[in-house]
Amino acid sequence: MYQAAFDKILCEAFPCISAESVCGLTFSPNRGKNPCAFGGMWYNKFVVCKNIRKGGGITSGPVSILQYLGRCGARVFIGIARFFLRCLKGLLQFGKDFLHGCLRILKFCWRILTQPIRLHSKEAERIYADWKTVRDAPKGTKILTMCKSVLVGIFSENGIFITMLRYALPIVCCGFLWSLVSYGTSLRYGVEVSVNGCMMGYLESEADYDKAEEIVRTRLSYAAEPPDVHFTKNLQIVSCEEGEAFLTAGGLADKMLEISDISLCKGYGVYRGEEFLGAVSSPKPIQAALSRQLSDYMEAMAEDADDVYYSDQMSYVEGTYLSDSLTDVHEIVKKLTAVTVNTGVYNAAPNDTLHVVAERYSTTLEYLRTLNPDIPDLLTTGMQVMVPIEVRSMPITYTKTKRTVSFINYDTVNVETSMLPVGKREILQQGIKGEKDNLVQVTYVNGAEVKSTLLESKLISEPVTEQVGIGTYAAAPASATTVLTGTGEYGWPVNGGRISDVFISNRNHRGLDIAAPGGTEIYAAADGIVTAAQWNNSYGNYMKVDHGNGRETLYAHCSLLLATEGMAAKRGQVIGQVGTTGHSTGNHLHFEVRIDGVNHDPAAFLRVNAD
Repeated sequence: MYQAAFDKILCEAFPCISAESVCGLTFSPNRGKNPCAFGGMWYNKFVVCKNIRKGGGITSGPVSILQYLGRCGARVFIGIARFFLRCLKGLLQFGKDFLHGCLRILKFCWRILTQPIRLHSKEAERIYADWKTVRDAPKGTKILTMCKSVLVGIFSENGIFITMLRYALPIVCCGFLWSLVSYGTSLRYGVEVSVNGCMMGYLESEADYDKAEEIVRTRLSYAAEPPDVHFTKNLQIVSCEEGEAFLTAGGLADKMLEISDISLCKGYGVYRGEEFLGAVSSPKPIQAALSRQLSDYMEAMAEDADDVYYSDQMSYVEGTYLSDSLTDVHEIVKKLTAVTVNTGVYNAAPNDTLHVVAERYSTTLEYLRTLNPDIPDLLTTGMQVMVPIEVRSMPITYTKTKRTVSFINYDTVNVETSMLPVGKREILQQGIKGEKDNLVQVTYVNGAEVKSTLLESKLISEPVTEQVGIGTYAAAPASATTVLTGTGEYGWPVNGGRISDVFISNRNHRGLDIAAPGGTEIYAAADGIVTAAQWNNSYGNYMKVDHGNGRETLYAHCSLLLATEGMAAKRGQVIGQVGTTGHSTGNHLHFEVRIDGVNHDPAAFLRVNAD
């Protein structure tokens, strides 16, 4: 079936192949004048090679190889198609068998569930048949038969009672099992613990015993000579009464110490974090002393703080402790409230001032000047400043919120400009730092700033990018000995040349003559708009550029004008060529500078070979 379909596809795709020759990959000469066949080839009406036929061998030559590959490709295609079809058929058969099996299981369960009803129905039919046989019998026989039928219908093996029992009994058993499980899960279980043969109580988990033993070992280690105590435990899971209280690890530790043959006392263990400071009869004097110290510190602060607290966490654990651990409460108070003031060195950061450092260490400018007599108010980066360092046994941490102004650094970019000669760098636009208004929360420990958290920030001004100009203006006199020390507002207007006549001179000359060979390029001296590009009897071919603010430059005696009126000219742009048109005795550029129509000396605006 697949082979026939494949043959049909090939015949439609290649009309020159007959249906009979597809499988053998033969050529049908009756189709077309220049036919070609799949797996075989005709060219210029001559047979290049023989076709591969079924059962035949492979002929030599490249065309025969193509024939063989084509035949193999067809077989591979058919084989893949058959494989996927068989996989699909297998999946469909699997689904069919699975559904059939599920239906058979459901039918089997249904037969089991309805079997008592079917048996009872047969029993009822038999009783009804017996009743029909005695319908015409004497009354006594009818009554006897009726009683017998009722008893059989109710109490027989397939009667109503047994039938109901067959359904009710599994339901009752399931209910009983559910009740039993619910009762078992509702019971309260605990771990009964005995140590060295003494019943201690109940724990919620066995891990509490390990914690209790660790507490006992820790308390014993506080003694100068820790006693060697061993414990033998017995743990058993039992059900507890509803009102029975479970022991905590600390409570079990107290009981374990009580059964040990060591000197004990009741009290409160004083802990700073994980550090044990001693045991006292009452922690109230310690709490009062620490609260008083914290209150005095808050009153001494010049500014209000958001929050003031001790960095270390104090805890007081009530329990049984060794008598050797009992410590005088005043010694603990003295140890916790100890304060010393030392002197440290602070390395100034960029933009630091003495006021900033004083605020950072919660001190005054006067005190800083006392420690640093010769220090200036504005500090340089890395300058060492002597600062007070407060050392407390119980470090005090406080936070406060304040507004600060921070700066945003500006970027620096290089800009090529014709305003500068080649190789020269100059700042065209000075960079300006941006500013931000910040709301920060500052954290201090013992008066020294340790952390600053930004809460919100508002931009005041954007930074201004600094622009550094890189000169691209290449025009310069032919000789380095030509020096002009003008402002540099205008660039040298000729590609080379020399000064052949100065401003005014001996003939009321109104410009600067720059001699250069004919055809030498003329540049615009500055940015502007060309307002004239024409002929004049005196100037010959000339151009005039308006630079704004009443300033103009004029270029005369040109051999060629490359600019047109209304054109925007850039500094350094070629606008003409040197010539000798008009009233001129040789090739040169007559260059004028005018301000509000008045001629000025061009040399005052040119700067070449002066830097």
